[in-house]
Amino acid sequence: FEGPPGVGKTTAARIIAGDSEIPLVYVPVESIMSKWYGQSSQNLAEIFDMCELMGGAVIFLDEIDSLAGSRDQNMFEATRRILSVLLRKLDGIDSAEKTITIGATNRINDLDPALISRFDQIIKFPFPNEDERASIYSNYAIHLSEEECLNLASRSDGITGRNIKDICELTERRWARKILVQKLEASAPPFEYYKQSLQLWKNSSAY
Repeated sequence: FEGPPGVGKTTAARIIAGDSEIPLVYVPVESIMSKWYGQSSQNLAEIFDMCELMGGAVIFLDEIDSLAGSRDQNMFEATRRILSVLLRKLDGIDSAEKTITIGATNRINDLDPALISRFDQIIKFPFPNEDERASIYSNYAIHLSEEECLNLASRSDGITGRNIKDICELTERRWARKILVQKLEASAPPFEYYKQSLQLWKNSSAY
């Protein structure tokens, strides 16, 4: 899976595992890396081995570029060992036959060509278009009208689904605070509050 953060790569992995009715094993970088020599590559090998013992799983390697960069670069020995284990597990004598492996990256050019060749497909996750952004807004702010969601979407070019979730949660926190401070009757945030939160998010982020 290739695409910027927040465009749904992890969600897609969850859907695949759910539809396949097999466990999803999420592997973030910090769960692999160790300060002890050889331990990081051993940790990765054990994850694959345990998944095989479970009868198969979907392994989701998040930020795979941090685990296994290109051998064309000045690579640390520990990283080289991790890459070697990963290549063997994906396609080699020690390959995991019952396990589906999904790697996620937003820096595919940093990956070793041998690693890229081990994956059957490269699926690109772009930023959502305006209609998709409107649909995402409608999922998090179900009380807003279609026209209001489209209005927000038109103001959100270059924003990911995760960003939209953050904006909606910011709106809810701001509105809840107003209700508590002013002792108002509980209600859903109005449309204007979403527009304000979107602008606040733009001003405070690296957008």
